[in-house]
Amino acid sequence: MKQLHHLTREAHLQHLLKMMPILTFLFGLQCLTLPLLFPGLELGNMYLALAGFIVGGIGSLYFYDTQVKTFLDETHLHWQIPLLKLKKKYLLKELLVIDVLEPEGSFSNIRLVFSKGKICHLLFVDKPAQSAKIILQAKHQATKVELEKVSSIPNLDQDKKVS
Repeated sequence: MKQLHHLTREAHLQHLLKMMPILTFLFGLQCLTLPLLFPGLELGNMYLALAGFIVGGIGSLYFYDTQVKTFLDETHLHWQIPLLKLKKKYLLKELLVIDVLEPEGSFSNIRLVFSKGKICHLLFVDKPAQSAKIILQAKHQATKVELEKVSSIPNLDQDKKVS
């Protein structure tokens, strides 16, 4: 299996890192305003819960950006998380629809609809319009390869002798 193209998530990871100071500031602001809104209430557990949610959310996004691998080969789109041993493979010739949420953004989500109702959501993909175009080109190439394989099968009717 030769990888033809790897879809990356670097722009989202950079955006996440840029947002860290803002998220930290907002968390601090929440911690300062909660005692003003609820005087006399013990807020220690709520602070821990808020911090846990922030760490869990940011950690999940970081994990997704760094661990999910999406790439194309001659006939398939592969989506995998090697650390968790999760793998999915989609046949490119079965691709019906490519939807890009924000084509002009530096990163966006891409939804792929395949035959038999299969749907694949690719989250935070860099250069979404270009990535969608590459996926579409790979689909056309996979269909072309499939047609070449079919056309190279000898016609069995020609081998039969008419008696």
